[in-house]
This record gives sequence, C-alpha cells and structure tokens, in this order.
Amino acid sequence: MQLQEAVRQTPEFVRAEASEELIRIPTGDGMALVFFRDAEAPVRCALELSQFLRNHSELTLRMGIHTGPVYRVADINANRNVAGGGINIAQRVMDSGDAGHILVSSAEAEVLGQISCWSHALHDLGEVEVKHGVRLHIYNLYSAEAGNAELPKKIATQSSMQTGMGAPRVKPKRRYLPKKIATQKLSAETGSKPSVKKRYLPITVGTTVFILTLIGSWLFFTHKAHALGPTDTIVLADFSNMTGDEVWDDTLRQALTISLDQSPYLNILSNAKVNQTLRQMMHSPNERLTQDLAREVCLREGSKAYLAGSIVKLGTQYVINLEALNCENGDVLAQEQVTAARKEQVVEALGRAASTLRNKLGESLHSVQQTDVSLEQATTSSLEALNAYSRGRATSNEKAITLCKLAVELDPNFAMAYDLLGNLYANLNQPSMAADNLKKAFDLRNRVTERERFHITADYYDIATGELEKANQTYELWIQLYPRDYDARADLGNDYMILGQYEKAANVTREQLLLDPTSGSAYVNLGEIYLALNRYDEARTTTEGALAGMFGDFNLHVNSYALAYLQGNVAVMKQEAAWATGKPSVEEQMLSLESDTEAWSGRLGKARALSRQAVETARRSDEKEPAALWQANAAIREALFGNAEEARQNAAAAVALAPGSREAEAQAALTYALAGDIAHAQLLVDDLAKRFPQSTVVQSVWLPTIRAQIETGHKDAADGIELLRTAEPFELGTLSPSATNSCLYPMYVRAEAYLGAQQGAAAAVEFQKILDRRGLLWNCATGVLAHLGLARAFAAQGDHGKAQTAYQDFLAAWKDADPDIPVLIAAKTEYADLK
Repeated sequence: MQLQEAVRQTPEFVRAEASEELIRIPTGDGMALVFFRDAEAPVRCALELSQFLRNHSELTLRMGIHTGPVYRVADINANRNVAGGGINIAQRVMDSGDAGHILVSSAEAEVLGQISCWSHALHDLGEVEVKHGVRLHIYNLYSAEAGNAELPKKIATQSSMQTGMGAPRVKPKRRYLPKKIATQKLSAETGSKPSVKKRYLPITVGTTVFILTLIGSWLFFTHKAHALGPTDTIVLADFSNMTGDEVWDDTLRQALTISLDQSPYLNILSNAKVNQTLRQMMHSPNERLTQDLAREVCLREGSKAYLAGSIVKLGTQYVINLEALNCENGDVLAQEQVTAARKEQVVEALGRAASTLRNKLGESLHSVQQTDVSLEQATTSSLEALNAYSRGRATSNEKAITLCKLAVELDPNFAMAYDLLGNLYANLNQPSMAADNLKKAFDLRNRVTERERFHITADYYDIATGELEKANQTYELWIQLYPRDYDARADLGNDYMILGQYEKAANVTREQLLLDPTSGSAYVNLGEIYLALNRYDEARTTTEGALAGMFGDFNLHVNSYALAYLQGNVAVMKQEAAWATGKPSVEEQMLSLESDTEAWSGRLGKARALSRQAVETARRSDEKEPAALWQANAAIREALFGNAEEARQNAAAAVALAPGSREAEAQAALTYALAGDIAHAQLLVDDLAKRFPQSTVVQSVWLPTIRAQIETGHKDAADGIELLRTAEPFELGTLSPSATNSCLYPMYVRAEAYLGAQQGAAAAVEFQKILDRRGLLWNCATGVLAHLGLARAFAAQGDHGKAQTAYQDFLAAWKDADPDIPVLIAAKTEYADLK
C-alpha cells in the first residue's frame, strides 16, 4: 500500500490520471502503468518515484520502460485494461535490473534520444539475453538524483560469461546518441493459436505509441485448481501408447483434438503454435510431444494446463486415461478413464471421455450437450481411415495427398479428409481438384462437428467457388458461436482486404491481436491495412513494434520496405532488401518489389532484370505460382509502358508457368487487352468465366476490368465505362490472398476509358483517386502513370496550366528513365506540343 500511495502522489501520475492518459494495472507486489500520448511521461514518473525512494530505503523496486503498440480494452465488468505484446517486453526489460534500476528498451531510448534533454541520462548497456533466449538492447536511465548507476547483476554475469568465451565485456556507454534499432532476424514460421482473452472486449483500439512502465514483479493469478478459466489455454501431449500397436500413435491425439475443438469454452494451443515453440526450444517440430516436453511448451507459452493421455491393452480390452495437469506445479486438474471392449470401440470411448473431461474442466453441462457430436459421426467409423488422415495432417503436401486419398477410399463419407485434400490441392495450384474435393466435403458437412462445419463451409465458398460474401457470412456466424476462434477472424480479415473493406479488416484484425498478441501474420495484415488507409504513422508503429517484439513473419520486412519507399527512406529499403537475400519465399517477393521501385522511376532495364531474377528464384524453389505472378506483374508493366511485344511474351510465359492459376491468368488476360491482343485476351476471359462462374473477384472485378479494356481498345469507351460499374464496390481490394497491395486496375482502366471518350473532367477525377491512394498502390506503375493520365485529362479540358504541371510531375519522376520507353517518348512529345 505504501508503494502504491507513493506512485499515486508523483506529479506525473496525478497529471496523466487527470487527463485520462493513464491506465494502472495492479500486479501483486507492484503495478504496471500504461501512459498514452506523451512519450516522456513514464520517464518523468519513474524519476520522481526514484527520488522519493532514496529517502525511503525500506522500499526497494526496479522499473522497466518500453514503448510500442497497445490496445485499450475493458473486461466484462467494464474495468479498463490493456492488451499487446509490449507488456511482455517491458516486463523483460525490468527483469534485467536490480533494486533502484530504471531500465529502458531500445524502442523507448530511440524516442528519448531525439529529445536532447534526456541524452545525458541514457547509458547504453548493450544486449542482454532474457526469457526464451530473446535478446533485448537495454539502456540504464539514471542521474545524480535518481536511478541506479551500477551495472545490473544479470548483465554483468552475462558479460563475464561472454568474456570467458572470447567475447568483449559489455561496458555502459556514457551517452546515448539516437540511431536506428537493428532489425531483428525473424523466423518465417508464424502459426496462430486460439489463445483467447474472453474477458477483453475492445472499446478503443489505437495503435498509437504507448509507454508502459512496469514497476515491481509481474504476477499472473490462477483460477481454482480443479478447473480452467475461459481464458486459459491447453497443450495436448502425444498419447503414451503402451499397446504395441502403432495405429494409435497419431490417431488418438488427432481424435482428441477434434472432440475438444467442439467446445466453445476450451482453448487448445494450435499445432502451428506448438511447432513454433518447439523450434524456439531447438527441437524438431516433428518430435513427439511427450508429457515432459508438453509441460515445457505449456510453461513457455503461458498456458494453464497440458493434457496427457495414455492407452493400455488388457487382454482384449483397452483402457484410455486422460489427465489435465497444471503446468506450474503438476497438480491434476481433471481426470477421466474409460474402457473399450475391443479395438473398434476405442475412438468412440475416447470421445465419451473427452466430453466428460470438458465438464470437469469448467464447461457447463448444457454447453457440452449442445456441441457434442460423437467422434464416429464427426470423423469416420474406419480406424484405418482416421489413422491415414491423422498422418496426412502431419506431413508435406505430396505425401499428405496420398494419405488423404487412402482415407477417403477407406471411408467415402469422411468429410474432414475431403476438406484437407481440397486445401492440399489448392496449395499446389490445382484448382479443379481442390474444388472437387471441397464440394464433396461441403455435401457431407452435416456429418461433422459444429466447428468443422463452419470450417468446411467457409473453405467451400472461399476456395472452391470464390463466393467471398457467403464465406464472410459463415465466418461471422462462426465467431458468434466460437467467440475466441482465432482462425475465423484471420480468414475474415483477409477476405475483407481482398474486397477492399479496410476499416472492417482493421477491426477484425485488432480482435485477432487481442486473442494472440504475438501473431506475426496479424501484425503484417494490420500494417498493410493502415498503409491502404494512408495511415502511415500507425503502419510504422505496428510494423516496428512487431519487429521489436520478434513476432516472426517475414512479411513484416516487406511492409517495412513499402513504408520506407512511401516515405523516401532509401537506407531502410536497402536494409530490408539485404535482409531478404537468400531467404526462401521472401527473396523473390522482395526482388519483384524492387523491380516495381525501379519501374516507378522509368528504369525499365533494371526493373526487367530484377523481375527475371524474382521469377528464377521462385522457380528454383519450385514455387510455380509465385513465379507466374512475378512474370505476370512484369507483363502488365510492359503493356502499360507501351511495349506490346514484350508484354505478350511475358503474359504467355506467366500462363505456362502455372496453368490454371486464377491470378496469373487474370493478369495475363489484362496484359493482352492492354497490349491490343484482343484475341488472346478474349480466350482467357472465356476460360475464366467458365471456370469461376461464382467467384466474387473474377465475376465482379477481373472480368469487367478486362472486358472494359477490350471495349476501349475497340474504341467503344462508353461500353467499357458501363461494364466497370460492376467493379466499383470492390475495386480498392487486393483481389488475391497473396497480394500485399493493389494496383487499382479497374480505376486506371476507367480513367483511360474516360480519356478515350473525350471526358477529360471525369478522367481527371479517376486519375486523382489513384494518386490519393499511395498507401494502397505502393510502387505500382499505375501510380506514376496516373500523373501522365492527369496531364492528358487536363489537356483534354483545355486547362494548359494544370496540364503542364502534371506533365512536369511525371517527367520529374522519370528524369532518370530509360529514353526508349514508348510512353515516355509520347509524353515528351505531348508536353512539347503543349508549350
């Protein structure tokens, strides 16, 4: 109480609380203070408190300060709270210090270092290894009146160990000079988990900078020992198989997962998250999750319990035992044992045990009864089919397809196996096979659990038919019944981005981060969304915060490159491009992005070389569809620049690289239309219309855009303009799950059609819309060409002054352009005639 009163009496606390710029979170023998808006507030508060404590030696504490993205939330009782990965970082910064220390993260030091009055008080301690082997760059904040100038014991110990290994001893630097924080090397493994904070309901979701001061120790409170709370997560261990029959090795854990996943109450740590944690622990993701290993994963992830199962054969009978144990102390939270008279009854007996265990772990009996489909009905009555399916889920695409085919041969009514098979074919860019199997799963959807029914239905609309609006309705119902489901929100957010509904995407993605504040993929999407909305500061805070938190997703670096490009930061662009070198999947994406950067400035020769390198890098990794997309991107660029023959060659190469790819074929068709090759464009249009008759993106965006360009090429611009009305609701969308930005092709084709129809004013409006969407465009060629289009639109209106300015903007952007580009030659001629 004395400590809390001391904190409350500091002038900075009083000021921030009065201004509603502070949230205080008690943590047992300490507290966390979250300051909003003012980056210096926590430092002033810490120094004021430290000065007070020098006269009260009976009170000892340490303090840690960090800055990063946080979300204001309220619990079910409307109490203010916060969520976000920055809290963990602040705690780890604090844990590195001793009594009296005020330690500061490098992110906070970067902010303070730009304010000269603090530079004398910041002392660089270098890097320190904290929990889970994470390394943080830390600074000691002290002056003659406050703080602790001594080197923290933890850092001193690590330094001496490094010295013994030949590494230099870390010495505090006397002054801090601001510099960019080195980009952390991230794992490309992201994964997701349905680790839900049920009591957190967002009321304001700001990604503005927050400052978190963590004072004292951070304690987590647990619920009563015999049950789980609605926010707790569970790790499933592999079964201890004492029967000598290998058929149970993978099958029982998969069956138990399906049974427990029916619960809207329990939260099972996802396989992706388990695998990511195993890698961090220097274990193979394919390693069996023994009881000891499951407990370690449980502790590292902050889960409440791990579930251990065993099976023993006694004569002809089988005894199945399930135990839920507390990760911290090993206490048994719940236990259930069942007996199966023969082998064929084991899975069904396991389902009964799982249902009983759900109730013992805290789920209401009513909830269990409402969502309790028998495992035989939910999966298959064939043990061999279930075993093949279980092994298929744990292996690579080609082998998984073989195993899933075996599963459906053994049981032609195995809906979940068809769904997995459909997803596997989609990953291999075999859309027809994917659609066929997803349709079979959809037809059998009433034979599965409620959660799996949502999954199968959404997959069918999202992947098989492409009816994104129906898919989104399914995701919304899914979330209503399973409000803590991470995957439903992830897919819903992606679809909103594809359709150009970025505010909705932002809301659902922020909800994702409340469920899993460490999700790299969610931070990637949120960064892209903020860019699309031209909210660069929030995009930077989100991206840099995720990178500092080491939430591994390589696309964070792609976003960082795009943001640097938009803000003219060449140094960061080079840094991110260098980081991507040699990394599978990300290197070719970065190369294609760099090619667009060169093309924006008219350096087409360099752009071509980078595109070729991107395609070849993807092909060497056997990534055929990405290779086709980079080729198609180059094809459209050539067409836009007036190089018709090069455009046609690239379009043909793109289609050949990934036959059947919807995105590659659509971009190739638009290329042919822009290049005036109407015959080839029409062939691809007819094929797309036939193969994707219900697809929202194909029918409402791609086909109207391509057909409008064909009509414009036929000098029938009015028909082209009319065709594009269909695309208006979705024309800002990314159009593809793999796309990071949008080149706004419908808007560009409409603007050109207005020019062709001699409607200069209307054309100018469309070109200006493109220029106003820089954060969505990134470095697409349509963006720089919109300057030229605007010039032509003003000239068509007879406004020579504005036309001259727009021509000058384009020619300035292309001052270093290759001189033989047809569109540049035409622009120079038009500008000369205008003068």
